[in-house]
Amino acid sequence: MKQSQASQSSILIVDDTPENLNVLTHMLTKHGYQVRPAINGQVALNAVRKTLPDLILLDIMMPDIDGYEVCRQLKADKRTRDIPVVFISALSETMDKVKAFAVGGVDYISKPFQVQEVVARVQTHLAVRNMQKRLQAQNTQLQQEIAERTRMEAQIKAALNEREIFLQELHHRTEASLNVICSMLKLQASFSDDEQVSSIFKELETRVRVIALVHHKLYETENLSRVDLKGYMFDLAILLYRMYKVNADEIVLNPTLESVFVSIDTAILCGLFLNELLSNCLKHAFPDGRTGEIRLGLRVLETGEIELQVGDNGVGLRKGFDADKDGLFGLQLIRSIEESHLQGTITHKTDHGTEWLIRFKEPDDKKKN
Repeated sequence: MKQSQASQSSILIVDDTPENLNVLTHMLTKHGYQVRPAINGQVALNAVRKTLPDLILLDIMMPDIDGYEVCRQLKADKRTRDIPVVFISALSETMDKVKAFAVGGVDYISKPFQVQEVVARVQTHLAVRNMQKRLQAQNTQLQQEIAERTRMEAQIKAALNEREIFLQELHHRTEASLNVICSMLKLQASFSDDEQVSSIFKELETRVRVIALVHHKLYETENLSRVDLKGYMFDLAILLYRMYKVNADEIVLNPTLESVFVSIDTAILCGLFLNELLSNCLKHAFPDGRTGEIRLGLRVLETGEIELQVGDNGVGLRKGFDADKDGLFGLQLIRSIEESHLQGTITHKTDHGTEWLIRFKEPDDKKKN
């Protein structure tokens, strides 16, 4: 051990023979250790209570309190139990050595001792003790860091819970406010004798309910930023059936829907698409009490595009119909939203009724929400 390292270590030597004390003190001081001698066990215990040594060299055969009892008391005290105790004794029987280890000793040196052996063992046990101290310090620091991280995680979790509660309440209040607007539109429509005006109010009401339903779905789910289009589209279809007082046994809804999660903005746009197309089916595809089927589809294509399908086996569009030129406001709204927001395509065909296909990719900035 280097001189600078040894000088940092304190050794308590306990022996009732002054000659042994002097030899060990001189020898270890020469090697750079800070040495404190103790002439008996009680003096040693008092010295340890005042200042903790890094290592103790302990004789066994001493008056009043022998070395075994001194070691027992040291190991029973929380402050001193980790101090390594090396016994140095003239007792050479195996049972004496076993007893020394049983009471807590880490080593046993027989008298007469060799200087080089004592120094070597002291160096070894001090090196082990210093390593233990470093590990204990690192463990304490790690525990403090874990406690701090646990505290911070608890704060973050509490903040996230508060945010979720806030967002949930926000969606709930938004839905409630939109429902109030719907009620006002419905009431306003009832005051008009003009069927065209009433129809406009009803269409406005359904569009507002599309948005309200999104907030309702978000309020019901744990994920407050993503909407499952599958459940949303099905619920919206049921809502429109109810609003237009359609008999589901006469115009059967046939949904083929996959779970597709999108942002709230995309969900609202898809809801507006579905509202306009499905409303047109319910109003115009089955005149004069005809029966039939409405197909509702949702899937993700291999290209990553999302495909919405609304189809029916009704009377179809009139001959020569052009969605760009002759489309009603609802179809024009779909075209405008599709071109300006989702950058997708909308196509239709009129074989055996009418089928609309809308394909789009959700914008990257929406996928991260």
